[in-house]
Parts: sequence; C-alpha cells; structure tokens
Amino acid sequence: MVQVTNYLEPANKLYVHLNKELLDASTGKAGTEVKCNRFIEDNVAQFTTDHTIGLVRQAQQWIYQRRMQRLTFTYLTLSMNDIASVVGVEENTVAASIATMVGKGLIFAKVDGNMVTFLEDPQTYTGQASIAIMSERMEEVNVLAERVANMKAKVMVSKKYIEHAVIEDGRKAATAAVAGGTGTAAAVVDNQADAMDLDDLQ
Repeated sequence: MVQVTNYLEPANKLYVHLNKELLDASTGKAGTEVKCNRFIEDNVAQFTTDHTIGLVRQAQQWIYQRRMQRLTFTYLTLSMNDIASVVGVEENTVAASIATMVGKGLIFAKVDGNMVTFLEDPQTYTGQASIAIMSERMEEVNVLAERVANMKAKVMVSKKYIEHAVIEDGRKAATAAVAGGTGTAAAVVDNQADAMDLDDLQ
C-alpha cells in the first residue's frame, strides 16, 4: 500500500483547503483574512460536526496574532485604526489583543492613547533562563510530534482510510493498465480483488 500522505489530502479536502486559507491569511496580504473567515463560516457546521470547531477558532486567533507580529517588523508606531485595518479586526478589540499578546511575550509594545509603539525584544536569550525556555519549547514540540504520530497511526488503520486507499490503488492500476495497452478488463479484475481484500479486513 502506498504511503499515507498520498491519501490524506484527497480524504481531507476541507482541512487541506482550510490550511491554505490560514497560510494565505497569515501572510498579511489585504483581503486574505476576510476570505479565510468567510470560508470558515461557510463550513462551520461541518467543523462543528467533526468536533474541530474549537481548533479552527484557535487557528483564526493565530492569524490575527501572526499578522500583528508582522507589523512589529515593519512599523515603529501605528494607530489603533491602522492596526485594525491591516490585521482585519474591529478597532475596539485592538487594545485588548495587544495587551494579551504583550502579556504572553508574543510582541513588545506600549499603548499611548490611540497610538501603539512597537518595541525591541528585551530578552537577550542568554543564561539559564533562556536555556529553560528552550527546553520547555522543545518538550512542547516533542509532545506535538508524538500526537501527530499517534494520529497518523490511527488514520492508517481506520476503515475510511483503508477504503479510500483501496479505491485509489484500483484507480491507479486501471490507469496504468490502459496506458500499458492491457485493456480495462485486467483493471476491473484488480479492483474486484482489492474489494475482496477490503472485506477480509473488516
């Protein structure tokens, strides 16, 4: 059987599309965040059914944070209105978002009335404190990698994945048979044999 990655995309088109929308929206190009939000709202029922709506909402929040971080690389000072326009949020939510991100150490800034000044990271990343932070981050990455590996293992033995894999293998075999001049009959036989194998697995 071919690798799992060959089947994940066609089997999860909704989430592949979501990933593309999120990445586009995080680039900072005008209008991409609106397009992404529209896609999410159009598919909110399916995300809710899949019990992934919480993760999707977290991803939306990540978009705003990522776009906010990009502003710190380009500007020294911006008004609340300008930030709201670029990031794609309501102006009355900007101050709270900045306070949250500053509190988490995601950005460094100070607010003076309607103006926001972005500051340099005061952390020099030297000494024991930085080593502890890096160790914590590495542990988080290891935990995430383990979760992904476990999820991949579950996908590969799921009935839906096996059914899709058998169908895809049959389709490729049929295409190869026709291209090789052996006709479609052999491909049909192969498909039937694959279907029998699937029944044995259940």
